[in-house]
Formats: sequence, structure tokens, C-alpha cells
Amino acid sequence: MWCTAIFILAPTLYVVKTVVDYIFPNKLKLVAMKTGWYTMELCSKIEIHATNFYNKYAPVLFTKNPQPMVKFICDGAETEKYTLTDFFNQSKNNINKINYDFILHEVPILIKDKYTKYDNYVLRYQNVTDVIGVELNSLKCFELNMIQMKVNDVDDYTIDLGRNQFMISGNILFDRKFLKWCLNSNYNVVLEEEDKYVITFIDHNMNYIILPDTSFLLIKNNNYDIITQTI
Repeated sequence: MWCTAIFILAPTLYVVKTVVDYIFPNKLKLVAMKTGWYTMELCSKIEIHATNFYNKYAPVLFTKNPQPMVKFICDGAETEKYTLTDFFNQSKNNINKINYDFILHEVPILIKDKYTKYDNYVLRYQNVTDVIGVELNSLKCFELNMIQMKVNDVDDYTIDLGRNQFMISGNILFDRKFLKWCLNSNYNVVLEEEDKYVITFIDHNMNYIILPDTSFLLIKNNNYDIITQTI
């Protein structure tokens, strides 16, 4: 059936084309060229709009939002990690068996613009009972720059917190436990209990701060306190 139709249609189309070419010389070619040109132009516009649409909405439509994470840090290493949902689904028995020095709660920053430098806000907790489900967006956090650590007056390290914003009210930073985790995570270096160190940085008011190993920072709203540990 299909073969018969093709045999009938092909000669018919050829005859029609021959007649049109005879009556309207070159008209058919001109129409074909214009039609092809308009078709390409239309396809180009559709492609541009489709690309713009994809770039704008693909992250929302096709990418799963990152989950808040709860990480347990012990002796400078990450020993346990849960999504916030899985953490709350754990039994108290399981959680109480975990050894930890402190807990990091990473809250993904879902609303970003071109000025956003961070992927997560990070809250530090001392106790497992402090972990709560919080939503943080568009916090006005200050920054510390050129954070350096010198160990035993010999080794120099840059303390790079990556795309994580730690300058959140209530956080404790740059105590020995925190720095032990930083060195182990970034440099695979173990900070021993007998090691001496000093932290230096430039704060948000352009002050050059020297922080001995007997002190740490307590972050406040848009500022910080230097806390000296008592022995």
C-alpha cells in the first residue's frame, strides 16, 4: 500500500515542480531559500530562549536542594555524619554512643545572588541536645581575612574555611579543638596537645589581631569577643 502511494506521489510532485519552474522561473528556488532562511532564524530564536530558560530554571527544576548536615567531630576528625532528618530519626541510644568534641551543623544557603560567596552557614554546638532545625537565609555576617596559624614558631598554615560561613552569633572559633580539626581536614596535620601556636588575622574593622593559644573567639552579632581560657 505504502509502496503504491510513493510510486504515484513521486511522479506527481515532479510534474508539479516542473510546471511551476516553467511558469515561474526561479520563483520556486527563491521561495525555498526564503523559507529556509526564516526557518533557520526561527530555530535560532527558539534555541536562545530555550537556553535562557534552561539556565534560569534548571537548577530549580532538576537539581535536588542540598540537605542540612550534622557532623560529629572528635579528636580533629569527622567521625559521624547525618542529614538533619536522619539525625532526628536516630534513637537517643545511638546518638549517646557517639564520642565527639563538638558538632557542626551545616545549613545550605538556598537563596543566592551573584554576591554570595558561601554555600553553607555553619553552626557549632557543644552538646547534641543543642541541635535544632533552623532555616538561615541572607544573614549579615562579617568576615575575617588572612587567617594564619603558626605552630611552634616554625610551621605556617592558612586557615581556610572554604565556602562555609562560620561568623554566626554563638559560634566558638579558633580554640584548640577547632584548629585541630582545621589542620587535619586541610593539611592532614595532627596538632598535638603540647604544640604551641598563635593565630593572626585582619578583622572586619581592619584591625590586626594576634590570638595566642590560650584564647579563642566567641562570635556575636556583627562582632566578636576574645575569650581567654582559665587553667
